[in-house]
Amino acid sequence: MTRALLIVDVQVGMYAFEDFQPYRGGAVIGAINRLIEKARKADRPVIFVRHAGREGHPLQAGSSGHAIDPRLHINDADPIVDKSHCVAFRGTTLVKQLTALNVTELVICGLQTDHCVDSAVRIAVDRGYKVIIAADAHTTYDTEYLPAKSIIQHHEAVWSDSFGLVQPVESIEFAA
Repeated sequence: MTRALLIVDVQVGMYAFEDFQPYRGGAVIGAINRLIEKARKADRPVIFVRHAGREGHPLQAGSSGHAIDPRLHINDADPIVDKSHCVAFRGTTLVKQLTALNVTELVICGLQTDHCVDSAVRIAVDRGYKVIIAADAHTTYDTEYLPAKSIIQHHEAVWSDSFGLVQPVESIEFAA
């Protein structure tokens, strides 16, 4: 069994609007970097998923917003899986890469809790992967109807009930 870190959509464009920032956005970057350090120390794969938005989208392919956030500790050898849908597994090389790396367990983190992170969690479980969600390493934005904190709490409750373990970064291990 191999556990890998899957980082979803932590891109420049997600932080592009000064007055519209992800909830606890900077703290989430720090938490993801701690996960990256743990995974590297255990010699486990670190895989980045990057959304390629349509023309005019803040994550438009080829735009500055499409890039992985430079605050993350990415290495040249880290796989980057590009996607054009909310689902990281749909029409991408993700399953092929996970299979080649013998990955059976995923630690999932990133943006947005209620969109691409949620899809990654649900589809990973559906495909037979054991899933751990890094509680303090995913986030979203406030909406017209709910604050981000409530959205995150709701998703963590649903995930822990039916889809995987929700654990703080400090308690997640990558060693066999």
